[in-house]
Amino acid sequence: MIHRTIRTKHIFLADSPEQTIPVVLQKINQWLVWKAGPFKANGKFDKFPYGKDGTGRTWQKSHQWMDFEVATKKAQDGSYAGVGLVLPAITPDGLHLVALDFDDVNLASETHNPRLDEIRQIHKAFAEPYIEESPSGKGLRMFVTSKVPIQQISAPNPLGGKDEIFGQSAGKWVTVTGKSLGGSGIPDVTEAILAFQAGIAQRATKGVTSQRTIKQSSATKQTPKNCQVDEVTKVLSKGWTGWPEKKLSDGDGRESYMLSYAGHLRSSGHSQAEIE
Repeated sequence: MIHRTIRTKHIFLADSPEQTIPVVLQKINQWLVWKAGPFKANGKFDKFPYGKDGTGRTWQKSHQWMDFEVATKKAQDGSYAGVGLVLPAITPDGLHLVALDFDDVNLASETHNPRLDEIRQIHKAFAEPYIEESPSGKGLRMFVTSKVPIQQISAPNPLGGKDEIFGQSAGKWVTVTGKSLGGSGIPDVTEAILAFQAGIAQRATKGVTSQRTIKQSSATKQTPKNCQVDEVTKVLSKGWTGWPEKKLSDGDGRESYMLSYAGHLRSSGHSQAEIE
């Protein structure tokens, strides 16, 4: 059963995270720390990951990852806003870690809240795993495991917000707050997560179809003549050495490189608009 906890204003980590965050997660030595960007009008904010050296430039590299105790101490001493886990990750018993993200959930309204009721049903179907409040206080994150790799996918939810799955996503990380809303284990729900993934994929496909006309219309717009693309690229690529020496084809890791590059831009302080 999901129950709400009190959210602190600027510290995005539970007071005693070792008591609320499942031991299975604590044993995965792929922890990072992060800093929060300015609050936006909707109450959300960017999250910039930092590795062991404190620069945030190569947090995707394994030598930058920390164990749970080191990461949480760095966050608790006030230097960082919170902690997170790098994906993909394998649990001590050899299963694939999967994080489910539910955005824009009104946690304050527990009555007549179809969105929250749906998440409760998902939580129950997944054997009531550990679930926590997101740093912004406007979403939920649930952790489960799978015997097979689960790819990243997201789609808008008809009841509002967005549902997203993070699993076998190179160059990705997720926040972990320890602000538990229910559950304590990380169960293996391979069949259930595959079915849930298929449902999101179906919604995502519908979304692509509905946006096709808009994208085709946008494609007819001309790029302004005074747009100095080369100069912009130089600025955004400053400090970035991750590009491969030769051009990659589909299936050879292009998505992973782009995700890593997006992480570089975030850690360098660029806005979401610039990244996009």
